[in-house]
Amino acid sequence: MIGDIVTVTVDRPLGSRHPKHKDMYYPVNYGYIEGIIAPDGEEQDAYILGVNVPVEKFTGRVIAVIHRDDDVEEKWVVCPDELSFSREEIAEMVDFQERYFRSEVIMRQDEGLRRIIVIGSSGSGKSTFARRLRDMTGLPLYYLDMIRHKPDRTTISSEEFDKRLGDILSEDRWIIDGNYQRTLEARLKKCDTVFLFDIPVEVCLAGAKARVGTKREDMPWTETELDEEFRQWIVDFPKKQLPEIYGLLEKYKDKNIVVFKSREEAEAYLKGELL
Repeated sequence: MIGDIVTVTVDRPLGSRHPKHKDMYYPVNYGYIEGIIAPDGEEQDAYILGVNVPVEKFTGRVIAVIHRDDDVEEKWVVCPDELSFSREEIAEMVDFQERYFRSEVIMRQDEGLRRIIVIGSSGSGKSTFARRLRDMTGLPLYYLDMIRHKPDRTTISSEEFDKRLGDILSEDRWIIDGNYQRTLEARLKKCDTVFLFDIPVEVCLAGAKARVGTKREDMPWTETELDEEFRQWIVDFPKKQLPEIYGLLEKYKDKNIVVFKSREEAEAYLKGELL
């Protein structure tokens, strides 16, 4: 059901109170999905997130299921198609009711994505994708640029970098964003899934230029210009970096490998395959 588009009939709108337990206030819209029968024999209940006014009906995408260990019911979480929420955000927004149960937020049906690397040219959109992947799966996200670089624009030693990367790779769950081809094979050996952004150079250049002057969580400083050396690295990426990347992917073709040729493909994956 995760990823499905459903229509929720709201019987407890935002701002209302529980019909029996008057001390329970609904900070979100809450209702049921007609025609879908839940394990308790009633129509499936659903929380609606991301809609900040009372509504009578709402059509959106199921992004999570609230599983209760001590109850036969499960609650679905529905939100507008263009929005996403992290596991922690969902848990906080439904806590007004779920605090009375032993609940778990389940965000996807497939638990195969546990150790993920996201690679591709700078400006391709890979770091934005990695953040959204983190928010949807709850996996910890590590940026290689944040490990390598210091705020004063100096770098740590290769030995220290390798040690920190090794510590991350020894964990059971992670998303690692960044190329750093010297260590790519080490990451490929440990990961279960690879997302490669093989995006046209002009799109990457536009993306890199657009983020100049923007504070980002994946870099320890704010770029003030797109310098020529960095620009040339992006231009050369298809010829100098991609052949080696594809060679390694062929070597590790037993991994789950997803290649995006456009940002639209990445967006479609997040909305369709992941959810």
